[in-house]
Amino acid sequence: MSASFPTTPVPSRPSTPTPDLEVNLALYKSLLYSVRSPGALTVDAASEKNIPLENNPHPLCTFMNDSAEYWVDGSSSLLCIKFPARLDLNGQYSHIGPYFNMPSTGLDVMVLKRARVQFELHPLHKSDPLSSHYPQEALDCLARALDTLVTLTNEVEDARNASVKQMKRPVVSNFWRMYTEQDRYTFLVQSDLLFHNLPDPRALMMPHLSQKDIRSLTQLGDTKVDSLDVHNEHGVLLNLFLTVSY
Repeated sequence: MSASFPTTPVPSRPSTPTPDLEVNLALYKSLLYSVRSPGALTVDAASEKNIPLENNPHPLCTFMNDSAEYWVDGSSSLLCIKFPARLDLNGQYSHIGPYFNMPSTGLDVMVLKRARVQFELHPLHKSDPLSSHYPQEALDCLARALDTLVTLTNEVEDARNASVKQMKRPVVSNFWRMYTEQDRYTFLVQSDLLFHNLPDPRALMMPHLSQKDIRSLTQLGDTKVDSLDVHNEHGVLLNLFLTVSY
């Protein structure tokens, strides 16, 4: 699908453009190109034909390799929604620092196995400093995305769980938060798992050493403390400090 530039008027440019105006024009064109590019949530993409409410949510056991339910499109494939938003690297709910979810007591392999980056996205808003340079098509695309998400998380869930008590209803992943003082919402999106093929700490066995092994690796005499490097079957270096008395 080819993208064409706006039919709505682009902000006028003086004969000698200023750096600020160049940036604003780039923002305007970038947003417009994005919402006209393949995958953007157009009117047709947001229609019930493409996002059938009666088929949502839907299990994707083979594709996702789990028993959870996911939102799907008209072909029962994983639903992808593309819309414009602002990335906030310093937001309250943004977890992108080098140790954003690492325990203060030291590295834990089980924590590393679950580590993901969490990004905070702010919907475009008229109070934004550059809001006058947001094309209307971008704002419309965002509005469709919000309407779709609200419908899927509220109306669809309410309809299919009408006879189920509130406490027994399936849990929908909470992907947005609210800044109460500023009266605005923010989206939370996560990366895939950052670390793969990490060893299972429960499978790391203590090396079996006999007294003869220890004597051959340590000095005879009074109590000694030596260092013994042992590689286990996972290739993890274990540094053991042995105290031996005779």
